Amino acid sequence: MENAALDAPSGGPLHTPADTTASYLLRRLCAEHGYRFGTVVEAQALSDAADVTLIRADGLTFELLLALDREQTERDGFALPLDVILAAGKACLTYTGKVHSTKMPVAIQVLEVGHGVPSGADQQRLRRITRRMPGLQKVSVQCFAVDVDTGRVWSSAGFTGFLRRRYLERLLRQPRQTDEQLLQPELAHLPASPPWATGALIAALLLGFSAELAWGLRPWSGLLRPALETLVAFGGLARPLVEQGEWQRLLTMAFLHADAVHLALNLVALGIGGMLLESLVGHLWLLGLFVLGALGGSALSLLWNAPDVVSVGASGAILALLTAAFAGSFRLPAGAPRTRIHLLVLQMLLPSLLPLAWHRGGESIDVASHLGGALMGALCGGLLLKTWRAAEPLPRFRGAALAAVLAGAVALAFGLASAPGARAESLRLASYANLLIPEVELPGSEQQLLDAAADLVARYPRDPRSYWFLGVRLAREGELSAAEAELRSALAETEILDNYFEDRQLEITLRSLLAMILLERGQPEEARGAAAPVCSAGEAGKVPEALQALDVCP
Repeated sequence: MENAALDAPSGGPLHTPADTTASYLLRRLCAEHGYRFGTVVEAQALSDAADVTLIRADGLTFELLLALDREQTERDGFALPLDVILAAGKACLTYTGKVHSTKMPVAIQVLEVGHGVPSGADQQRLRRITRRMPGLQKVSVQCFAVDVDTGRVWSSAGFTGFLRRRYLERLLRQPRQTDEQLLQPELAHLPASPPWATGALIAALLLGFSAELAWGLRPWSGLLRPALETLVAFGGLARPLVEQGEWQRLLTMAFLHADAVHLALNLVALGIGGMLLESLVGHLWLLGLFVLGALGGSALSLLWNAPDVVSVGASGAILALLTAAFAGSFRLPAGAPRTRIHLLVLQMLLPSLLPLAWHRGGESIDVASHLGGALMGALCGGLLLKTWRAAEPLPRFRGAALAAVLAGAVALAFGLASAPGARAESLRLASYANLLIPEVELPGSEQQLLDAAADLVARYPRDPRSYWFLGVRLAREGELSAAEAELRSALAETEILDNYFEDRQLEITLRSLLAMILLERGQPEEARGAAAPVCSAGEAGKVPEALQALDVCP
């Protein structure tokens, strides 16, 4: 960002009686929106055509408000043509700054205050000098006409002027405030201190990623990319595991990352957003918002994504910090500091919420997690801002922040304590996976599968499916005794069947086929014995459908 210096006169007193509606509206704008009375040399021609001129400048943006008090003066209305207005506005570009080499526009507003709804001729006059989009001249012009009798505001700006129009109408409806009431209270600010909470979070993310690389289930690949099994074992967000009671994954996922690039991007965002927010709300609320943002991102990720998606990363929590900082910055008076915070946050926030690069390195961006964290941060930041007393340097509800931090610490400690067991379980399952037929080696058609059965048994003698395929082929060839032997060999792999094929569907299929072969050989008792272990393994404890027709279950 590049800032331009503003050297403008502060202006004299208001040129309309203090009891007119125009005077009151202008004083409210100065008190609440950072305007001040005065003009600049480049806009003198515009100011001469108005009763009062307000300016608002923060080094990046520049606004002129040209007011006509038609309750008091005899002016027919703002009479300058559009080309004169645009020329003066273009000359005022010297007071705006740049964002990413793009010059910020000048905004000009014309405000006419008087009795009665503006006539059709007045509306046409104001529409002719309206320029909603800055265009090549980098100048926008909006017009507003206030009817003091009805409290209604007409605008030529359409949707872009909606907020200003509603603001003016609200001021007209409310009881008037005195000049003393319009004085803004002195804000209490935090004393400068090192951002140790942000540093602690950065250190935690680095430690988490280091653990992934040092103790991963498989060697990392590419740009320091841990294997998917490692991410699951160390606490990645996976819906089936959360549904089994591993709720700590809602938080532990925020301390894991998919690769070095993923980590680096998050560390930069955390460093900027964390230090910014920590200077506004303090150490405790920074940590609390990180925990709440992680939970918000994880919750929406679970609701939005497919069950087989594994999500990791601190992006949701970091976006919560950014949106909370954006909301909290409105505590600052209108001016350059607030504008700089807004621009900085928006430059980081918008690319994260818009899926401009949906895929990176074969992995998807979890937009649901990003959005959930951002919404949680905006909600919490808005609540803090609404309840924040001017005389207090810190926002309220610090007890709630402490509770969130302690709950997060407990969840993280539980995740760390269970990580070795999860890693051991994943290693055990991974060892089983090494014994099984890879998906890429499974033939495409049923006939190809049966033809390759003997070869699969030779190469993968611990995979029950190898014996299943061979048993089916032998049964079709009429070699029932040999088929029975292959199926019993498959069922002998109880450890793999119990731990890797946990839904028992493979065991049900094997026992159903074995029972069918035994019945074919005239051995009903043996058939019932073969089927017995899975007679209650169907839905709701019922007999599986594959066994119902065989009548081998009680």
